Amino acid sequence: VVAMAVLGLAALRVLPLLARACRLVPKNLAARLSGLRMTRQPTEHAGLALLLALAVAIGAFAGVYSATERQNIVDRVAFNVGADLLVRYNDRTPRDAMANDLTQIEHVVSSTQVLRQTLYLGGSSANITALGVDPKSFLATAWTRDGLSTPALSQPLARLAAPMSGGQIPVLMSQATMSRLGIKTDSDMYLYVGSRGAKATVVGALDYVPTLYQGTEDFLVMALDKALALASGNGSFSVAPNEVWLNVIGDHRAVMAAFLRDPHVAFVQDRGAQQTSALSDPLFLELQANLAIGFVTALALAALAFTVHFLMAARRRLSEHAILEANGLEPDVVRTGIAIEQLIVVVFSLAVGCALAATLVVWLLPSLQLGSSASDLIPPTILHADWLALGIAALVTLGAAGALALAIRRAGTAVDIVAELRRLG
Repeated sequence: VVAMAVLGLAALRVLPLLARACRLVPKNLAARLSGLRMTRQPTEHAGLALLLALAVAIGAFAGVYSATERQNIVDRVAFNVGADLLVRYNDRTPRDAMANDLTQIEHVVSSTQVLRQTLYLGGSSANITALGVDPKSFLATAWTRDGLSTPALSQPLARLAAPMSGGQIPVLMSQATMSRLGIKTDSDMYLYVGSRGAKATVVGALDYVPTLYQGTEDFLVMALDKALALASGNGSFSVAPNEVWLNVIGDHRAVMAAFLRDPHVAFVQDRGAQQTSALSDPLFLELQANLAIGFVTALALAALAFTVHFLMAARRRLSEHAILEANGLEPDVVRTGIAIEQLIVVVFSLAVGCALAATLVVWLLPSLQLGSSASDLIPPTILHADWLALGIAALVTLGAAGALALAIRRAGTAVDIVAELRRLG
């Protein structure tokens, strides 16, 4: 608040410059009169302008914060599930069980089979979550967003298909895991599933892969066929993928019911249902309510201050208006002059308020979180604005300001010239 006030006070230097621009209008008496008043009395509207700028900043920040937090929830649930549906099968499930289930599902946009297992790194006691994926179908199915991974997930996954000499398995490893264990790109290592092991080569690093949380777990990604070969012990017994990710059109409840009828299915995660649950979380709803209350309160306070300030300013000038009108100045010129002052203050407040809101959004908003767990922080916050809602709020604000300004001009400039001149003696 202190920083916003300091910035707002510094920005008040712009207000007299806007008033000087009015004096450049050669033939508009009302504009020249308003410019002369605001130049000679630059602090008359300073307090109101600062209050309006802060109200605009608080309102705009509340709107962006609300939209950003909602988008955060949607993105983080999607990252946690990975696709529209994630179906987890029990261990030792026959391969044909998954294929039979997929044939019964309609309106499937894309699907991919995944093997999730725990590996052990030779020479280390660290447990590593390994994801065996088919790069092509995984990219077509897994949730992502622009700029989520650096580089884009498609680039490192393409390296899994590159042939390697000596029968090594190409793997992609979490950047945090590589840093913690001192592993570099092109390093060789041994991976073990129980007593079965194979030599692998790290061909690249990964940061954000759906369902895997960098920094809270060690993980790597390999090609599905290599993962199945490693888990099967080179043919001693057969291992099938234990997850299927799907994107499905329409209502997911029937699809979930079809999968849950299979006794081999352990659980099903529905992204839509989880998003609905997360968006109805009491903490999020309380935040939305607080932001809405703050937004409405700021606008109401600004409207009240705007009304009282200009009404008092107009009343203070009744003697001046009476003298000017007695000397032949049209009353409309007086009203137009006040309208110009009101417009300058509103335009200034909107510009400075938006600048203050942008400063708040850029420097403060990414650090505001509703939780501390990995699922509450990953993927990172991206700023999001609901431009339609902000536009409607801006139009409502300007409409209310226009209506109040018109009422103030009519009530504040009504002067009985004879009575006022008699009072002045």
